[in-house]
Amino acid sequence: MSARSFYSDELHEAHSLEIPSELYETRPIIEGYTIDGPDSKDLDDGINLTKYDDHYNLQVSIADVAELIKPHSMLFHTALERCATRYYLERNNPMLPRIISEDKLSLHPDKLTPAITYDMNITPEGELIDITFRETMFRNIRRLSYFGFDKIITECYTDPDYVKFMDMANFANYLIDQRRQKGAFAIYDLINKLFTSEEGVIKPLPNHLAHISNIVIQEFMIFTNKSVSWFFAEKQIPFVFRNHTVRQNAPKRSDILQQMNMVLINPKYLDSLRKRSRIWYNRANYGTELIGHFGLNEDCYSHITSPIRRVPDLLDEYIIKAYIHGTESPLKPDELNGYIEGINAVMNEIKDERKIYLKEKEQFAAKMKMENATAEEFAAISMDEFHLILKDSIKLNEKHENIEKALQLRYETNRIDVNIIYLILTEAAGKKSIWLKHVKTALAYLLKKKGMPMQILEMLQQKDKIKRYAYEWENAEGEIGLRMQEWVDADGKFKARVKAKVRDKIIKPNTFSEGSSRTQAKQRAIFDFLRFYFKLTMSALMKKKPVGSEGSELSESSELSESLNDDELIAALEESGLNEDNIEGTIEQFNEWELKKQDEDAKQSPAEKTKSEINYIGALQEFCVTHDSVSEPEFEFTLSGEAHAPRVTCIGTLSTDKGKIERQVVSTTKKLAKQAVSFLLINAIKEIKPGASFSKNEFLAPAEIPKDYYGLIIGYCQKMKIPPPEATFERKGYLQSPIFVCKIMIILENGQQEFTAENSSKQSAKRDASKLCYDYLVEKQLI
Repeated sequence: MSARSFYSDELHEAHSLEIPSELYETRPIIEGYTIDGPDSKDLDDGINLTKYDDHYNLQVSIADVAELIKPHSMLFHTALERCATRYYLERNNPMLPRIISEDKLSLHPDKLTPAITYDMNITPEGELIDITFRETMFRNIRRLSYFGFDKIITECYTDPDYVKFMDMANFANYLIDQRRQKGAFAIYDLINKLFTSEEGVIKPLPNHLAHISNIVIQEFMIFTNKSVSWFFAEKQIPFVFRNHTVRQNAPKRSDILQQMNMVLINPKYLDSLRKRSRIWYNRANYGTELIGHFGLNEDCYSHITSPIRRVPDLLDEYIIKAYIHGTESPLKPDELNGYIEGINAVMNEIKDERKIYLKEKEQFAAKMKMENATAEEFAAISMDEFHLILKDSIKLNEKHENIEKALQLRYETNRIDVNIIYLILTEAAGKKSIWLKHVKTALAYLLKKKGMPMQILEMLQQKDKIKRYAYEWENAEGEIGLRMQEWVDADGKFKARVKAKVRDKIIKPNTFSEGSSRTQAKQRAIFDFLRFYFKLTMSALMKKKPVGSEGSELSESSELSESLNDDELIAALEESGLNEDNIEGTIEQFNEWELKKQDEDAKQSPAEKTKSEINYIGALQEFCVTHDSVSEPEFEFTLSGEAHAPRVTCIGTLSTDKGKIERQVVSTTKKLAKQAVSFLLINAIKEIKPGASFSKNEFLAPAEIPKDYYGLIIGYCQKMKIPPPEATFERKGYLQSPIFVCKIMIILENGQQEFTAENSSKQSAKRDASKLCYDYLVEKQLI
C-alpha cells in the first residue's frame, strides 16, 4: 500500500493555513534543543533538562500540530488515511504536506513555533514527582545532530552546553538502567551494537542510531509518553493507549531477560533469539482500552511525542488540548474507536509490506550465496540467511550436497533453531527421498531439545495447520479425561496424550505417553503427538493423487505439492485408507462445542475449576464461628504479574488450640484465590481435628452451567448445512464503563435474521444475543 501524492486541494489547504498572530502575544516562550538526523526537516520534539540539588526538571516540547490541523478537516482525514510518515533510504513520504511538516510546524531554529510543553519534575531515582502541560511557543536555541551531540560530550569540554549535555546523557543512561532493573526489555549496547525495539525484540543497532544522543531522545520520549498516559488514565479520560501483549507460548519475563543477557555475552545467539521472539509477541496496537505494554513492562503507555509523523499522537493531542482549555474532547468515544480500528489496520498493512520487501531482499541475497558457497560457509552464516537458503533449496526439490553437509554441521555445533526444524518438518515432508531422511533427523533433534516441541506445536496452531489442541490423561483404572493430572498409575507414572482438531476431525496418537511428573508426561506427549502428526502428514502426501491422474499413486520420489491445507489433508487421509493400524493414531469426528468446552476447561488450573464450584469460603467461616477452638480466618492479598496477566497471591491464616495454620495460593482473581486458600485451610483443620465436620456446606451443588447458546446455534447450522452465524460487535460508552452491542446474523429459509443485545462485556452481549436467536429457533420449531 504505497502512499499516494497529495491532491491539489490538500496542498491548497496546507498553504492557506497560518499560525494565528495572537499566539505570539499570549503564549509563553520556552527554549530548548533539538537532536535529529543531519538531514531531518520534520523536527517535532525539543528538550531541555535542568539539574537541581534534589531533583531534575525535564521539559519536552512537542509541535502543536492540532492548532493548525483541526478535527474533521481535509488534512485531518488525509492524516488518518496515511497514518504515519514513511521513511526510505534516501527520502520520506510525509503524513502531512511538507509545507506543514517541514516548515510551518517544524521546530527549526530562529523562529517561534506553537508547541505543547510537558514540564516534569523527577526524583534523582527517576520517579515522577509531578507533571504539568501548557500551550507554548518554542524557540530552538540549538539544533544538534546525533553525532554532533556525542562529539560535544566526548571531545568539546569547553563548549558552553557541555555540562548540560553531560547531565542529559547521564540521566538518560540512568533512566534506561532503571527500566531494565524493573523488568523492561531495555538494551542499548553501543559496544556490541545491539538494541531492543519498543516491543522487546533485540536487534542489531544500525550505525546511524549508535549514539549516546539516541539514548537521550529515546529515554526522554518514553518517560514523557508514559507520564502523560498515566495522567489521563488516572483522570479516566478516554485516550489512545499503546498496548502490547504476548502469546500463550511466551516464556516468563525473567527467562526472556536471561536469554537477552546471553546474547549480550555472545552475540552469535542473536538470530536465534530474534526468531523465537517473533512467535512470543503479539503486534503492538492502539486502543482506548488500557491493557498495558509488555515490552516496556508498563501498565500504561501511549504515543504523544510525534504528532507530525504519527496520527495516534495527533489524536491524543486533540484530547490534551481540550483538557488544557477545560472543554470536551472534539473526538467522541465511538468516533475515536472507529479511527483507531482503521489506524491499526493501516499500520499492520505498512508493516506487512515492509516485511515482504525485506524478505524478498534477503531471498535474493540468499540465492546469490548459493551459487559458489562451501558447506563450511553455509554452516557459518546467520540463522536467518540459512533459513532462507534451506527454504529455497527445499522448494526447488533438488539435491544440494553443500547445503546437506552444512545442515549436519549446524546440528553438530547446535546452530539450529525452531524455525529451521519447523521448516524441515512442514515443507520437506512429501518431497523427494533426499529430504525424508532430514525429516527423521529433525524429529530426533526435536526429542533432545527441551521446550522446542511445545514451540512447534504452538507454531502449527498459529499457522492454522491445527485448529486447537488439548491434553488427555489416563489413570491406573484406564479412565480418560482432560482434568486427570492428579491421577497416577500403579507405578507412580503420569500418562498424557495430546489431541488436536484438523478441520472437523480430531487426530491423536493411540497410546499415552508416560512421565514421572506431569510436566515430563506433557513434554513427552507433545513430542509423540508431533511424531504422529508428521508421520500422518507424510503418509497422506505419499498417497495423494496428482491433479489430472486417474487411480495412480505417487511414489516417494515423485514431486508433490509443497504443503497440504486442512481440506487436502483430510481428503488425502480418507482416500488413502490409512487407519489406526498403519498410522498409530486415531482420526475421528468430534463435536465442535464439546471441544471448545474441553479446551477452556483444560486451561483452568485445579484451584480455579474445582474449588470454585463449592462455597469453601462460607463453609470455613461457618465452622470457625461455631467452634471456639478456631479463630476466624484472615486473608491478605498481593497483586503482581503483567498488566495483561495479573496474578493475585492470597495468604490465609487462622489460630487453633493446636497452633497457627497458614496457607498460600496464587490465582487470577481475589475470589478464586480466596476460595482455594479456604479449601486448603479446611483440609488443614481436618488433619489436626479428625472429627471436624463441614457437612452442612461441604457438598454444595455446583452452580448451574449456562447453556452455550452460540454453540447450539453453530451445531444447528452444521446440521442444516447452512452458513454459521456471524457475530459483530460495536462499542459504546466511556473507557471505564463501556457498553458492547453484539449483533448475531443467521441466514434461514425465510431470509436473514438479526438479533441484537448489549451488555457490559463482549462475552455477555454475545451470550444474550445468541439466546435471542436460540429462542427464535425454538419458537419456530427449527431446533
